[in-house]
Amino acid sequence: MSKKNKNRNKILAALSFFLILMSFAYTNSNVSATKMEQTKTLISIEVPPPPSGLVNHTTINVINDNFTDYSFPGSGTKEDPYLIQNLNINSEQFGIPGIYIEDSKKYFTIQNCYVNARGPGITIKKVNDGVCRVINNYITCLGIGLEVRFGFNLLIEGNNIINVNQGIYLEAADGSVILENLIYESFMDGISFYQTDNCKIVNNTFVETRIGISLGTASDCIVANNTCIDNAEYGIKLLDAQNNDLMYNTLVSNIEYGIYLRDIASKNKIHHNVFIDNNVLGSSQAEDEGTSNIWYDDDSNEGNYWEDWSGSGSYQIGGPANSEDLYPLNAIPVFTGLGNVEELLEEEASVSIYVVLSIGVLALSLRFRRKRKN
Repeated sequence: MSKKNKNRNKILAALSFFLILMSFAYTNSNVSATKMEQTKTLISIEVPPPPSGLVNHTTINVINDNFTDYSFPGSGTKEDPYLIQNLNINSEQFGIPGIYIEDSKKYFTIQNCYVNARGPGITIKKVNDGVCRVINNYITCLGIGLEVRFGFNLLIEGNNIINVNQGIYLEAADGSVILENLIYESFMDGISFYQTDNCKIVNNTFVETRIGISLGTASDCIVANNTCIDNAEYGIKLLDAQNNDLMYNTLVSNIEYGIYLRDIASKNKIHHNVFIDNNVLGSSQAEDEGTSNIWYDDDSNEGNYWEDWSGSGSYQIGGPANSEDLYPLNAIPVFTGLGNVEELLEEEASVSIYVVLSIGVLALSLRFRRKRKN
């Protein structure tokens, strides 16, 4: 039996065992059969096999837009991006990425590739605003599956990142959209952010990582409808993170908390999430050490679904913040979506343009003031 088939059988067996335990746990009279059926529908994950029928290719190293060295189709415009697609890339050298792109002003798309590397899988550095899309690739490697450093408004969609040291790492990648990716068996975090704001992390799945989603220095992000299962520490962790919206995420059997907020996390809103069997030895499935975080939607007065909620009153969040979910939900909430990919990217692009214009106005204002003083 191949390693991938073994991995698939392993996760299916583990999830089947989990469902059996869940069925026993829900036999008491305080939990209805309806809730048990709702819970079962949340657990449906299968690790896909690598793509087949691809063209063997050596590692790719594009610096200063030398895409033409590789004869990729496309011309590098927004309407006709360079296409790195349908390739089988195996990097045998330690520390060398399967695909490396740096200092690009051209538009390019990496799609439907299989990347197996002894370093990072795909590395993207210092690319122009909105030029990059990474779609439907299968990545397994000894380093970071996909790392982006200095590139705004990028699209990362539909990738399977399996058996890696770390799943996705974003640094200075404001306005990016991370959509429908699977991160399975990551030694470190499934996805982590550093100095990255205004992102949307939607419909992703994180299984057997250290932390599913880690927002380091990140603000004004939407984290919606992600599934975090069987992670070694937390489903979602917020460090120096402010004004983020965490909603409709499913957090199941994470060893520590489903959601954990550090002491420097503030003004985040956490609502319509589903918490099941996290921190099973503790008294709460979440921990809040921060300030001014709200554990419900203050527009609808609806909180989160807690499988261990008593059925009346508020739900007490662990931690020194003494936070409460004042409006726990009786049923698992249904996510209705945030719009299609182009709508998500257009919204983030408008935010980025607004920031650039604001900086420009501020710079002109300061210059004008200095002239007046002189």
